[in-house]
Amino acid sequence: MIIRLLSIGIIFLSLLLSGCEKLSNLFNGKLDEKQKGEKKARVFDTYLYEKDISTLIPKGVTKEDSLEFAKKRVNNWLKQHLILGYIDQMDIPNKEFIENKVEEYRFQLINHSLESEYIKQKLDTAVSVNEIKNYYEKLKDSFVLRVPILRCIYLKIPEQSPDANKLKSNLLRYDSSKIEFIRDYAYNYADEVHLSSEKWIDFSDMTFLGFQKKPKIKDIKNALKWKTLIEGKNDEEIFLLRVLDIKDKGETAPFDFVKEQIRTLIINKRKFTLKQNFEDELLNKAKVNADYEIFN
Repeated sequence: MIIRLLSIGIIFLSLLLSGCEKLSNLFNGKLDEKQKGEKKARVFDTYLYEKDISTLIPKGVTKEDSLEFAKKRVNNWLKQHLILGYIDQMDIPNKEFIENKVEEYRFQLINHSLESEYIKQKLDTAVSVNEIKNYYEKLKDSFVLRVPILRCIYLKIPEQSPDANKLKSNLLRYDSSKIEFIRDYAYNYADEVHLSSEKWIDFSDMTFLGFQKKPKIKDIKNALKWKTLIEGKNDEEIFLLRVLDIKDKGETAPFDFVKEQIRTLIINKRKFTLKQNFEDELLNKAKVNADYEIFN
């Protein structure tokens, strides 16, 4: 009863929502003969039209491929509609169950399409920094790190790069006064760099760094504690990692590390609220207009 009620209500609401007229026409088969184009095939009293085929042909295909695609489309359509047309003449096990499932799936497709259009029209995707911060402060304890994260500076330079010792010295004594030298050096000599010193990196994502063997977490902690560099080397290159900060597994995640995750959570919460509003508006409108009855 509920599915039948919602199906009627959704079709009714779709006529009221701006931008949904095309969907409504599609679901109710209200394209006129001119819009449908020429008839291309018939099964019993059902016709396949030119528009049913042309809208499904991929763009950019050759004329030969287009004709082959159309041929397959017609053949598949004939098979499907012949089977559907003969259903009433066949003794199919669980026929009623199958028909109920088909109707339920049809409802879900229509409902999803109209619901998505409703949310698209009404969703506010702007989330302020203050809103994100408030969310973080209220639920800070739930943002627990599953892996260590760190802030760092990384450079991969050729082994024969000039002033390599000066670069190492600036990395070891890293502060705002050393940034310009390090950036200039990276621009002129480095093959790979990571200079976003305020960005937190997931330890499991450190594979983007050029080390042949990823540093162990205990070595990273020691490098931070003693303010030393982690160095790697192959036949032609040197890898330099300066650890600036680290948060261990089980600690509360820093705000900057989870702010985009929180933004997504807030938007998803708004979507869920709009989904509920969609259903409430539908039922309230139907109730006001006496579009349904429930009999004892």
